[in-house]
Amino acid sequence: MMWLLALKRSENTAKVAGLIFASPFISLMLIHFFVGEPIRGSTIAGLVLVVAGLLVQNYGFRLRF
Repeated sequence: MMWLLALKRSENTAKVAGLIFASPFISLMLIHFFVGEPIRGSTIAGLVLVVAGLLVQNYGFRLRF
């Protein structure tokens, strides 16, 4: 909901779209500090996969064999 609100209120949606890369890190920190969930190795591995997926989606990645 906050994402859509930010997009609606922004004059330049490209500025808001750049925040998609910070979202996984911010979410991890909020869950850790407000909910008390420990940050484990599997959490970091999942974060790496999410960021890798964002990079592939935005910049493309082609495997060359």
